Amino acid sequence: MGLKDAYLARVEAQIKEWDADFERLKAKADIASADAKIEYYNKLEGFKVRSEKLKEEYKTLKESSEEAFDEMKCGLEKACGELTSTFGDFKDSLTSALGKFQHKDSPST
Repeated sequence: MGLKDAYLARVEAQIKEWDADFERLKAKADIASADAKIEYYNKLEGFKVRSEKLKEEYKTLKESSEEAFDEMKCGLEKACGELTSTFGDFKDSLTSALGKFQHKDSPST
């Protein structure tokens, strides 16, 4: 396996991990209160758009020649780093929002 193949395998694994995380967060939104669902779905949609853009860049890189790969790799690395950071912040804010709305909607004892 060459450098390009190893790099692409790593990026593909990261994309699969994000997709799985996205589906887990979507499932949480499905059981949330109405207010939390609105916030969740808006944030999920924003993440999905960025994720799809990264997948397009990945596909272009995968189909590139070795020479073009070296030039394009930096752009994909940057996009992956930004998406990783954004997704981490996104998960934290959604978890916080869900807890806030669930706490607010839960009956007092």
